[in-house]
Amino acid sequence: DLTQMQGGYPIIVNDQIIGAMGVGGGAGGEEECARHALTEVFGPQPPQIPPPEGAANSSNGVFGPADE
Repeated sequence: DLTQMQGGYPIIVNDQIIGAMGVGGGAGGEEECARHALTEVFGPQPPQIPPPEGAANSSNGVFGPADE
């Protein structure tokens, strides 16, 4: 099962989830910082897809297939 929550990113290599990075506790921007770090270390990450309209937490996206 996969639970989607704000505050973290999956670590994806070769289209496989190999782990996750949790972030939080700051005044904002933690998720963007984590995404940048993952891109620097592991290469391009999948794009974020906006949540469906009316979702309980509209600031959190979901992940689509990795960019080629």
